Amino acid sequence: MKELRRAVREPVTADELRLAKDQAKSSVLLSLESSSARAGALARQEIIHGRRISPDEIIQRIESVTEDDALRVARESFTTSSMALAALGNLNGFAVDRARLEI
Repeated sequence: MKELRRAVREPVTADELRLAKDQAKSSVLLSLESSSARAGALARQEIIHGRRISPDEIIQRIESVTEDDALRVARESFTTSSMALAALGNLNGFAVDRARLEI
């Protein structure tokens, strides 16, 4: 919860954004390693975008993300009204105060 609150209140640092971009690009490039993974990626692109997107275009899109973009998406996505809590197992009377989930 602390990190979600921070994500909606403070812009990510340049270092955090660079790390996230590098991880996303690595994931894209590693997904091209096998022919079955590549075929799956092409199928998803066709279904979602109606066209195939080249790896270079994906990398360019990742690189174009700014600190403000990340903050905007966090504010749109991480809201108290959309917050849910799920728990499994014997909780022995465990209870969560809804106020603790407030972002």
